[in-house]
Amino acid sequence: MYKIAIPGVERHVPRLILIARERYADSIDMKRTLIGLTILILVVVTVHSQELGGRTLVNGETAPLVFVSLRGAQADRIETRDAAIALLRENRRRLETVAPGGMWRVDSAAQTLVGYYSGGAAVLGYRLLIKEFGTGTNPVTVDRGDLIRGTGGETVGLAPWELPERPEPVLVDGDTIEWQEIDPLLQYSRYFTPHRIEDAATGTPITEDEATMWRRSGTALRTLKSVAGARYWYVAIETTEAIADGTGYVLRVYDNRDAAGPMGEVVILIDGTSGPVILRGADGTTQLTGEYVRNERVLEVEMRRVDLESFVENVFDSEASFDVATTRRVDTRAERYSIGTVYFRDVVR
Repeated sequence: MYKIAIPGVERHVPRLILIARERYADSIDMKRTLIGLTILILVVVTVHSQELGGRTLVNGETAPLVFVSLRGAQADRIETRDAAIALLRENRRRLETVAPGGMWRVDSAAQTLVGYYSGGAAVLGYRLLIKEFGTGTNPVTVDRGDLIRGTGGETVGLAPWELPERPEPVLVDGDTIEWQEIDPLLQYSRYFTPHRIEDAATGTPITEDEATMWRRSGTALRTLKSVAGARYWYVAIETTEAIADGTGYVLRVYDNRDAAGPMGEVVILIDGTSGPVILRGADGTTQLTGEYVRNERVLEVEMRRVDLESFVENVFDSEASFDVATTRRVDTRAERYSIGTVYFRDVVR
């Protein structure tokens, strides 16, 4: 443990702890999706971060982390609480979020992370934090040990009116308040039947009577809503029952409905209350594109627009669409349920 002194403010930063969080996913075939528990996702995320010249940032707390990475002269200006708040406001268009217990990628340069926890326990909620890290450390974990503390050891917080205005419409935190006024793009009754149910391992169609996991563990949707922000694309899914580990959600992207096949697909494999979202191209390449948060019957998903628009330029003004499917695997049996289609032009902006 070491100590960094700032005029009027003192904080203690613990030694970096390398956390290996196990998140698994099976390989994804473009003809069918088979959900499994075989790949350690933290390793995948770390490898992708390294390939991109970066590293993995892990949120070690159960509250959403809002932050900006600074270097050079800007980082040197962090001398007081007011200076930290001013920097957050100045850089509000660059603010990033990491879901509770989630992970994201940052570049590999030495930098100073300035941010705050949005909500959570009283010891965390709207408390400022600063973390400095050099090159080479991977992953980097941020937690309550990085909170700014006053000379008496108390944490330093922000008042609600001091929060920087976020440029994105949704904070992925498991709270649905931002979605309440948004109309669903897909909506189903409790007795809805998918237009196709299949054995995910073989692609063979099966009947609803033959399906053993339909309407269980989050496979049946009630609603799907979607919003496009400046840099991210958001989806909220509500199901008829609680979402369980081992359930999957697949958004298969088409540039038009006459296309011979999909441009790629977004894959969300549920393992824990939060986790990574993977984008897979038609050529089989995969990349980390976002994160999810699960809260009982609601799934919130955040994805980078730039990744989606690598498939279809100006996607939200195009004829592109995505097919929604859910999957479920238990032991050696896996099933896939085709739910519906959404056009990107209908996504709220």
